[in-house]
Amino acid sequence: MPRFICDRCRQPLSLLLVKINLPDKVYVDFTAFSGEITFADRIPPPRMPRGTYAANLYPCEHTREPEGYVLHPGDVIGTARNPDESTGDGCCGPSGIDGPNLICAGCGTPVAAEQADCWGQNQVVMDFAATRRSFSED
Repeated sequence: MPRFICDRCRQPLSLLLVKINLPDKVYVDFTAFSGEITFADRIPPPRMPRGTYAANLYPCEHTREPEGYVLHPGDVIGTARNPDESTGDGCCGPSGIDGPNLICAGCGTPVAAEQADCWGQNQVVMDFAATRRSFSED
């Protein structure tokens, strides 16, 4: 089982993962709510099951998903928020459409786009050029 690492400094960026086919998009059913809808209610559940990853080679242009390896947000480690404000957030959470909004905690290289806004998916997309799959245990 591989994990993702920073291509520049080899910092681990994920837990050990199993590759699966990319699941269908997840959407929030607003008709299920009977009361007031909060910001947290507007964000869909994670697209990926815990402990898995999938390649997204042909992202949907309409949702502005980046191309890369898609992970469950809870499987991502060794990252920090990108201090570059141009990679800002959407209306309800991080959109990830303006470039990588997560950097490697080891060297500061932009490595992934976290997406958890109301109009997109809840996922982290590892940048193909800045990350690598590592099958090594160290």
